[in-house]
Amino acid sequence: MLIIDSIRKKPETILKKHPNAILADVTSHAADDLKKLSPFYPHGGIPVPFSEGVTAMCVEAVWQGARFCVAARFERQSIQKNHRLRAQAHPLRCCDSRG
Repeated sequence: MLIIDSIRKKPETILKKHPNAILADVTSHAADDLKKLSPFYPHGGIPVPFSEGVTAMCVEAVWQGARFCVAARFERQSIQKNHRLRAQAHPLRCCDSRG
């Protein structure tokens, strides 16, 4: 069984409720190598879909960049109608440089 709980809870509190639990912190602040599972971990060299030769530092940057691209597409439609420029370039960089 998988149980997801708040990172703010002390491990002792979780283990009282679930004594046989194996605790795994997969946030970017984890003390062990499981932090590499965080979407904010700066792996580097992550290919950006539909952008040949473009890479990002972390998965979160690709996700945020994809969200921006969708927003920019809608902005372009709006620009063509309103003749105004609203969208700005959004660099694909790491969201968390702690590593």
